[in-house]
Amino acid sequence: MKNVLLAVPLVASHQVANLHALMAVGISFMAFSAAASSVYLVNDLLDLEADRIHPTKRNRPFASGALPLTAASS
Repeated sequence: MKNVLLAVPLVASHQVANLHALMAVGISFMAFSAAASSVYLVNDLLDLEADRIHPTKRNRPFASGALPLTAASS
């Protein structure tokens, strides 16, 4: 949902038809998504032991062992 906010200035300035501006928003969208995903990944790795004993978080890929820790470094 936060990524949608990247398009607000484009819409508010009536530049939706501007290809250069659309590409900039698209690249920003991908960069923001990658940054957010990396934060979630680091959080899962830092909280691994606590997640393993948590009733619902223990089903996450790293906590459950479904995804090996070596996959985080790839």
